[in-house]
Amino acid sequence: MRQSKFTILFIVFKYRAKLFLPPKLWNLIYKFSFKKYFDQRKYQEQSHITSKQEPKFFVIRRRPPGAGLFSNVAQVIQGIIRAESIKSQSELIPIVDFENYFMDEMHCLANFPAKSNSWTHYFLQLAPYELDDIYKNHSYILSGEKFSNDAFMLRKNLDWVFDENKFRLVSRVIEENIQPNFYLQEKISKWKELIEWKPQSTLALGVRGGTYVKYKYSGHPVQPSINEVIPEVENYLNRYAIDKIYLQTHDYKIYEDLKRRFGGKILKSYSMSEYDSLFDFERRAPKDRPNHWDKVPKLSFEANYRYLIDVFLMSEANFFISALTNGTAFALAKNGKKFVDFTILKHGYYE
Repeated sequence: MRQSKFTILFIVFKYRAKLFLPPKLWNLIYKFSFKKYFDQRKYQEQSHITSKQEPKFFVIRRRPPGAGLFSNVAQVIQGIIRAESIKSQSELIPIVDFENYFMDEMHCLANFPAKSNSWTHYFLQLAPYELDDIYKNHSYILSGEKFSNDAFMLRKNLDWVFDENKFRLVSRVIEENIQPNFYLQEKISKWKELIEWKPQSTLALGVRGGTYVKYKYSGHPVQPSINEVIPEVENYLNRYAIDKIYLQTHDYKIYEDLKRRFGGKILKSYSMSEYDSLFDFERRAPKDRPNHWDKVPKLSFEANYRYLIDVFLMSEANFFISALTNGTAFALAKNGKKFVDFTILKHGYYE
């Protein structure tokens, strides 16, 4: 349901305050003030009937402040799957509400704290309807936080990529529903023109690095080292006519290391294109990756655009090598595993 600006401001304030409180104090406050309300009432699936008709819409939301960009995208994909699973007289129309349910990492400072739907900062809305109209004039269902069906998209391990039925389901949902907005489409087109994009002779290479390796998030896929990646790339170069390697990374040192090894074949990704050197990257990185509410560095609003451009280009290449992250899993599903050849570097999970 539509929430007041005061409620949204309170939510934002609460998670900003968490930055400055000792963890034990925050956990104590949460346990006695928020946990029961959130877990047992607020974020359970709820039906709102405004007429005798069955619900027409399924509103996809997430408990603020959300998580990383593609984790939030996975939440939306899971919501679409849930909407399709609910039996009613007619199909439910899924729509995303990341305005009343503030997604910290996806909001830009110009719209702080939440003056617009952050989903539409990057993607087209799932359906051509206004949230105000839905909340005022229609019956609808508010999604739960964790969904009542098999919420496989929300697991850290990304094993759905290796389950053929689940993978095909996600691939279809992305193809039918998840489209970049017009601003992002224009940025993608301009970047392709600038780098003379030729996907038929390009290898997409995903080596995340950065915070994934630094923090070793428990339960997330282990990221490979450069020494593990290079032989895989050399194998592809020996077998196929590959002119360029589109390297998606969040770590400039990885870019420099692979540039030294493969020279002019390495295409500087959009994420790395604004940096001139490792020194420049290290000098500017703290500004580009401000602290998240849980004190883990996050991507900034503009960095999310750069990451999205890289992921969409990766999904178009003819060849693909990558470890798993939410972003590269999205690229795989967007492509439908129709690459001429692809390799997933799987090395277990961080403990």
